[in-house]
Amino acid sequence: MPLARTLIAFVAAAGLNACRPHAPEQPVPAGSLPARIAGCWRVLDTAGYPRDGMYNASAAVRLDTTIAEAVSRGLTPRFLAKLDSAGRELSPDGRRSNVHWGVDTLTDSVRVSFSTGHSGAVLTLDHATLPDTLRGRAEVFWDMGPSVEDAVTVMLVRMPCPTPS
Repeated sequence: MPLARTLIAFVAAAGLNACRPHAPEQPVPAGSLPARIAGCWRVLDTAGYPRDGMYNASAAVRLDTTIAEAVSRGLTPRFLAKLDSAGRELSPDGRRSNVHWGVDTLTDSVRVSFSTGHSGAVLTLDHATLPDTLRGRAEVFWDMGPSVEDAVTVMLVRMPCPTPS
C-alpha cells in the first residue's frame, strides 16, 4: 500500500508540474552568434546559382532565434522557415520540428537541417565569413539505400527578409 500511495503522489506531482506555465524564453543577446546569423539567406552553389536537388531543402531560409527543442550534443536547435526563391514562406505554419538550425559548439559551425524525420539534407557552414556569406558543405541523407550521398559545396548569402503582407 505505501508504495502505491507514493507512486500516485509522484504521478500527480509530475502531472501538476507539466501543466505549469513555462518560464518565458530569454531573449538572445544582440551581439551573440545566433542573433548575428538570424535573418534571411539564399541557398546557392559556389558559382552563385540556386542549389537545387537537395531533398527537402529550399531555395532560401529565414533563420529565427526562437529555440525549437532542448539542447543536444552541443547544438541548440532554432526554428527556421523554408522560403521560395522570391522569399515567400513555403509552409503555412513556417515551423516544423525536423527543420531547424543552430550553432554547433562542438565543431564551431552553423548547421541547417532540412529533415523529414527520415531523409533530407544537412548543411554544415563556417560562420567566420559573416556577415553576408556562410560557406560549407551539404549532405543529403536517406532512410534507405546508401545513407549519405556525397557532400557538395554550398553557400548561404544574406538577403533582405520580405515584409509580411
